[in-house]
Amino acid sequence: MRLFLIENLWLPNENGQYKLSVIETSSYEHCIKLFGNPKEKRFADNEQGIKVQDLTWIIDDSKNELSATYLLIDKKWQLQKYQVRIKEVANNAG
Repeated sequence: MRLFLIENLWLPNENGQYKLSVIETSSYEHCIKLFGNPKEKRFADNEQGIKVQDLTWIIDDSKNELSATYLLIDKKWQLQKYQVRIKEVANNAG
């Protein structure tokens, strides 16, 4: 998993937010294939009447999460925003 994260630029930016280049550059369909079925999926309409889809995946054994918001524009789901949530790991040394 660590190699996948490095290859896909899973690095914190200056604001401490994590970037994941694969979700930024891949289609909705490819992300579904890559990450599998999301643990949570919600649909809604925004103020402009555009369909919105919010997805959340568990992305590793540590229960870290990837959430993404897609808008249905011209009959294609397009990434609006995403967020990576890293769970804090307790240090159990000695």
